[in-house]
Amino acid sequence: RGPRWSLAPSGREADSAAVATLLNEYRDLRAAGFARPAQQDSFDFRRPDAAVRLLSASQRVLLNVLVDSATEGLWLRADSGGPVYRLDAWMGSRLFPAESGFVVQGSGFRVRGSGA
Repeated sequence: RGPRWSLAPSGREADSAAVATLLNEYRDLRAAGFARPAQQDSFDFRRPDAAVRLLSASQRVLLNVLVDSATEGLWLRADSGGPVYRLDAWMGSRLFPAESGFVVQGSGFRVRGSGA
C-alpha cells in the first residue's frame, strides 16, 4: 500500500488516486494572467472564496494560497501577499474539488460522478 493521505480538518483517510490526480494539477499550475494595479482593490483576500494549503508529510507548507472568484476567472495570491494571479474559471473544479471526491468509502472507493 502506498502513502496514506488524510483530509483536513476531518482527518478522514483520502483516496490516494484522487490525491495523485490533484497533485498533478498543481504540479503544472500556470497563470493565465496577472492582476493589473487598478484591479488590486477589488479583491477581498481577507474573506477568500477558497483557500488551499498543501503540506508535506513532515507538515512543511508546500503551497498556501487564497482564492477570490470573479466573472473573468479565479484570482490566487499567496496567503503572505504578493502578486495576484489569474486562472481560467474552468480550473476551479480541478484545483478545488469537493472533499467528497477524496473520501474512502468502506472497503472500496467512492468514484466521483459514478453515483456509487
